Amino acid sequence: MNKTYPFIFLSIFLVLFLSACSGSEGANSEGDSEETIVLKAGTNLPTKHFMLQEAIIPFMEKVEEDSNGRVKFELYDSESLVRAGEELEALRAGTIDIAVPMYDVYDTARFPFSEIPLLPLTKASGEVYSDAITILNQNDEPYKDGKTHSERVYGDEGLVAWPFAFGRSYTIGTVGEPITSLKEFQALQIRVPSSVHETFANNLGASPARISINETFDAFNRGTLDAGFTPITDWTSYGFEEVFTYVINGIEAGSWPSSIAMTKEKYESLPEDIQEIISNAAAEVLNLKTNPELAEYNHKLEEDILNAFYENGGKLEELNELPQEIQDTVDQAVGKTWLDWIENLESAGYPATEAAIRWRDAVIEAGGDVPEVVKELSVD
Repeated sequence: MNKTYPFIFLSIFLVLFLSACSGSEGANSEGDSEETIVLKAGTNLPTKHFMLQEAIIPFMEKVEEDSNGRVKFELYDSESLVRAGEELEALRAGTIDIAVPMYDVYDTARFPFSEIPLLPLTKASGEVYSDAITILNQNDEPYKDGKTHSERVYGDEGLVAWPFAFGRSYTIGTVGEPITSLKEFQALQIRVPSSVHETFANNLGASPARISINETFDAFNRGTLDAGFTPITDWTSYGFEEVFTYVINGIEAGSWPSSIAMTKEKYESLPEDIQEIISNAAAEVLNLKTNPELAEYNHKLEEDILNAFYENGGKLEELNELPQEIQDTVDQAVGKTWLDWIENLESAGYPATEAAIRWRDAVIEAGGDVPEVVKELSVD
């Protein structure tokens, strides 16, 4: 036998062995690399809106960073994929993977408790609303029917959601002269953004008007509208700083709630660590207590808007500086609005008293306050 054959066989063996090792390493390398998860995020918010720039985008950036790039968001803003109030259908259809945000409050038929943060208070701030809504939705104590608050609001619709509210209270801005009497106050035709505000306006003795926010500026200029419920931080979005001449500070008419939402099916299809990263990012970025930069931005925005308002001759007056009869009317209207909201939902079969008590307790724990009639609420 030729002595060179063993060397040839050995050489072939080594080549095959090394090739196999190389192929195995390549296969392991491919197996170790994870496919990027791309989530289509839809919002009605325009590109420069402060909520998008100061809250939504930072939330998405944190998820991308904490996932080491395993999650990427494709953001479709300005209603390019979904209109405000139609987020649930878009999520279910797969048009978007995540709503940033979803406006449950536009769909009270399916989200009857979504208006809770709009109930008027006697003491509030952006920090109070932000903390209270977190307390409410993290409450795992079930209602009498066995469902937790989160399950009742979102689980029944097949959603996983992270609600938030960090805006300043709605208050009343007007285009007329300062209010000097209850008669003048109750003569106001007020634009209301929700059914809760409509109830509140009726209880104040004023005349509520349900028109689109986008039609309000022209209505003020035509003189067909006297006033509107709006947070000061929203004025520049709709040009109200150009038309408002007088604002009553201290009417704490609730804060607009929103939520980041996904379908439960989509959320649970994600790796568990990614689910945790999304939940943690929402909890951290969307709460003023854990995101002081957002709180500082809110305060600075309001300060700048009010400075421009004062420069244009506008006047801000505190509620406690108005005639006592106006103060008493507001206090009574706040409490009655809670009771009316409860009665309306209880008659439809919802545990509204339980929900109102939970919100009351969350508000007080967060540093806010409510009228005595609300403090006396009981399910007994």
